[in-house]
Amino acid sequence: MTKKNLLKLLLIFVIATAVIAAAQIAYVTYADWEKANNHEAVVELADNQITYEPEVLDDQLAILESWISERNLYDEDRGRLYERESLIYKMKGDMANYSRSLGSALFYLEKSDDVNYTANLELDLAMFYVINSNYECARDAIEQIEVITDDFGDITDIQVLSYAHRMRAIVASYYKDYKSAEKDLATAREVLRTVPDAVYTESYYAIIDANLAKVYVLEGRKVDARAILYKYKDSPLFTQQIYASVIVRDFVMPYYEASIYLALEEDKDVGSLIAEYMDYCEKYDYMVAALQTVLYISDNYPPDNSDSMEGFFNIAASAYRKATELETTTYTSLIDGDIQISKELLNGIEESYNARWHRLRLYLLIIIILVAALVIIRLIASTGRVDGLTQVRNRGAFNREMARIERKPKPLAVLMMDIDDFKHVNDTYGHQSGDEVLARLGKILNSVKGKNVVPYRYGGEEFAVLIKDKAVVYPELLAEKIRSTFAREKYDFGGPFTISIGVAYDDKGSENVVKEADANLYESKQNGKNKVTYKLN
Repeated sequence: MTKKNLLKLLLIFVIATAVIAAAQIAYVTYADWEKANNHEAVVELADNQITYEPEVLDDQLAILESWISERNLYDEDRGRLYERESLIYKMKGDMANYSRSLGSALFYLEKSDDVNYTANLELDLAMFYVINSNYECARDAIEQIEVITDDFGDITDIQVLSYAHRMRAIVASYYKDYKSAEKDLATAREVLRTVPDAVYTESYYAIIDANLAKVYVLEGRKVDARAILYKYKDSPLFTQQIYASVIVRDFVMPYYEASIYLALEEDKDVGSLIAEYMDYCEKYDYMVAALQTVLYISDNYPPDNSDSMEGFFNIAASAYRKATELETTTYTSLIDGDIQISKELLNGIEESYNARWHRLRLYLLIIIILVAALVIIRLIASTGRVDGLTQVRNRGAFNREMARIERKPKPLAVLMMDIDDFKHVNDTYGHQSGDEVLARLGKILNSVKGKNVVPYRYGGEEFAVLIKDKAVVYPELLAEKIRSTFAREKYDFGGPFTISIGVAYDDKGSENVVKEADANLYESKQNGKNKVTYKLN
């Protein structure tokens, strides 16, 4: 393969690689721009109140799916949309898709910088496990939160931080670690003191106290438990309609559970309390939790007569039957690992995306290496054709250029010049001074250099300028400019110094034009030096 063809192939490869890399960079840049533009719209969409009418839920799902599948989004925004999608599936009773969407939400949120939102969603999942009587999964969820938040230290939202300590206390209480439960509930209360006027503060105090009362009963601290329960016996939270399901789950149920356990400890009738408790659980689909309470009563406070036994087991049977129905669509689907499967699938997609990024970085590295190689090659080539002292091209470059011109004839003017009495300069002032004179002339020649005006050091103190194509207009004027500029140069060691120039023109650009310019230079020397000789044919 010839050197010319090799350079062509190299050029094609560089261009192709550059186009691929530029396309990927452009895509990534556009994607980042679109993510920023979509952020506010996603926040607004995710914060809007969900419409509970069944016929509208499908429309809301379609909107969310179009955003998730068709838009460039930040991880936190995609996570928010998946979470909202999971809530709608839960309302529809589609627990398989609920688990899938929730797993997707957790995957993206755990990768994002939004620690507060991520922790809150993980806490909701932990509560879901608690309500469905799976405390092992709830404990795993709490441990996951501890990992991603540095033991809650990175949580800056006071509401989420209080919620985190409360959930850890609930799980600790189930495992009979009552001291840790008390400590976390105290911390949950303490952090609320920094936001005394927040809309959620009073209700959170009540929720914390209801769970604390339950802990006190289980510890045998009946007086402390009774004081808390009395304080909230007429709380408006029992009839609150806004977020009623959440209030029942977080406040009403632990309040009734503590009240039932305390009444049993004091050997009081609990029939009405259990009935009220079951009504709440049935209304808001918390029957698995209700069954857990009933089984706890059965284990710790068995009925002591046949009448109470019959009533108790009627309640237990009802709770068990409804809890089993719910287990089929909720608890089992979560245990089967739908959430983890969803996260693993998305992780595979993420790895594929990272692989594409790796290829992009590889392309960029290749381009950098090739560009560096080309620069080095060019520098080496330039070094081989440039005179080191005067920084104009050397005699070899002059000869190669003349050979190209002879292969493809074109109009050409040649200026041949020689520094007058240069031997005298070297002998009188020394070779270093002579070098400075040569360098000064090289600087002047480079100042007139252009695409079609190229200076050369022809040899020793002799220089040449080739003027090609359209630049060939009155070459004698350029020669006169060079001569006069050089003659005005001032030096510390003497001067002024002069040059003689011979000019020739040939519309065919043959070697004869160089000979003619050299002959005219000789005539300038013979006729007094420091002059330009140009003879029109």
